[in-house]
Amino acid sequence: THMAEAAPSAAHAKDEGATDAKAEAQNENSGQSAPQATSPADVAAQVSAYEGDPLECPCIADMKKGTCGQLFTEAFSCFLSSKGEGNERGVECYPQFKAMQQCMLDNPEEYKEWNA
Repeated sequence: THMAEAAPSAAHAKDEGATDAKAEAQNENSGQSAPQATSPADVAAQVSAYEGDPLECPCIADMKKGTCGQLFTEAFSCFLSSKGEGNERGVECYPQFKAMQQCMLDNPEEYKEWNA
């Protein structure tokens, strides 16, 4: 999956993975650790189920701390504030997601699971 494609498809994934992600978020909130997200769709589902500020979801903590953390935060914040619906959500954030994707490609060891 390419990260530039993650923003528009994340809203769709949000609906499909909401049930599983709610259970995972409840586990996080009860002190149990949830499985680490392994794809943009997993992240979108976990964040949508998280009760609280989406940028504070434990499922994205590693992304915010990494080499591309600032770019991730900018892109994800843009997506969260997007007024678009469905596949249109986040389209205005393409430059931010593209910059984040390039950073991830430039740091392959750190982001190997995202660059697959």
